[in-house]
Amino acid sequence: MIISILIMVYAIGQSYHLSSLILILAFGLFLNNADTIKYAWFRTIFLYKNLANDLSQLHQLSAESAFIIRTFFFVIFGFTMNIYELNDQNVLINGFLILLSIYIIRFAYLLIFKKQHVLPEGFVTPRGLISILLYYNLPAHMKLPEIGTAFLFMVVLGS
Repeated sequence: MIISILIMVYAIGQSYHLSSLILILAFGLFLNNADTIKYAWFRTIFLYKNLANDLSQLHQLSAESAFIIRTFFFVIFGFTMNIYELNDQNVLINGFLILLSIYIIRFAYLLIFKKQHVLPEGFVTPRGLISILLYYNLPAHMKLPEIGTAFLFMVVLGS
């Protein structure tokens, strides 16, 4: 039932041209915190006896299938990329500048708030599947011609 509702939330987001990924995130937050809502009418309608069991099974299913899903997205990303675009100087320079700014901001943030031992954490700036998903969800009229799959590849691989 939870997977059916998940698909329904995604379909509603797509039909109203909303960000379905944000709606799915909100749905996940709702599911994880449904037991903390104190309204009696909500508890009688949305909370049922096997909810914890169903959530546990959903968690197991998503954990076990996460590897396969990530693998397919990166394969699709590899299919759409032209490797010869990495020879373009603009892509290399812009990708390097973005990576440099990501690391400078990360180190500055850690120096301001952590103030000690920033070296191991400073290099942990993952950009991966979510960057690719957000790039592919952009409408064609909003995509910049200078930013293509080669640029995204540089930023994902460099971080």
